[in-house]
Amino acid sequence: MKHGTIIFPALLTVMLCGAVHAGQAPLDLQTASGTDQFVQIREELGSEKYAEISSDDRRTVLGLLDRMEASVQRTGGVDSMPEQQKVDLFNNQEKVNAILTQAAEDSRMVCRREQTTGSHRKTTVCLTAGERRRIRESTQDQLRTMPRQHVDRGGF
Repeated sequence: MKHGTIIFPALLTVMLCGAVHAGQAPLDLQTASGTDQFVQIREELGSEKYAEISSDDRRTVLGLLDRMEASVQRTGGVDSMPEQQKVDLFNNQEKVNAILTQAAEDSRMVCRREQTTGSHRKTTVCLTAGERRRIRESTQDQLRTMPRQHVDRGGF
């Protein structure tokens, strides 16, 4: 029993680490040069890869990148940073990765064959995942706020 309680946390840690590496985080300052990554992310923010990122999130990411880049340049690299500065750097990295991962997921193009109302022909409709989510949420809100009409069935 005690053996199983030791293995489970270790197994969980291995699974979580594998999930992070499988998803390939947009920014990883532990394995690659930060300067190249900062430039690449700034370029990609204007591309379709992050088309669904909000202006607030874009500003947040750019601000965090500026702060992180200044910190790396000041100290000459991640390895030569004091411990607290490394903690701050990697916390900011996690914020950037969370925002960019969600924006990339929302920007993913999804195409479906749909039948147009009043027609037997199907057409291909391509929308981003974010657009599909907004349409679904808007439709649900409209249905919730729509006044319910009471149908009087009379004497039938």
